[in-house]
Amino acid sequence: MPILLKKRRKGVTALIVVMIVSAAGLIFAISLAFISLNEAQTSFAWVKGREVVSLAEGCQDWAVSSLAATSSYSGESLSIGDGFCIINVTDGANPSIKNVSVKASIGDYSRALTFVSQNNNEKIKVLNWKLSNSY
Repeated sequence: MPILLKKRRKGVTALIVVMIVSAAGLIFAISLAFISLNEAQTSFAWVKGREVVSLAEGCQDWAVSSLAATSSYSGESLSIGDGFCIINVTDGANPSIKNVSVKASIGDYSRALTFVSQNNNEKIKVLNWKLSNSY
């Protein structure tokens, strides 16, 4: 009978070792799944952030072109693809200086861009440029 008890103890010990290794593997797999999900969310946010910056810069280019075409350009709202932007132009220190703000949004993502331009003989020169997270 003592031999039978030794075999059972070895079986129980082996079962406990298998359960511990399985639990460790399960914890590792769950951790890996959460890390992957977090990376996917971060990547999506980065892509959307780049898209809204590109939209803001495109609207900035539109504003510069419009200022070159007419000095009385005061801004507008544009809808481009899934996003939209609001361009606002105000007079600066003298008639050739314009302060321009661009607010761009795509869904929940938004960026603001401001710059100061100077119009010299239908040539636009950007004097100051700033991109910010705030809308």
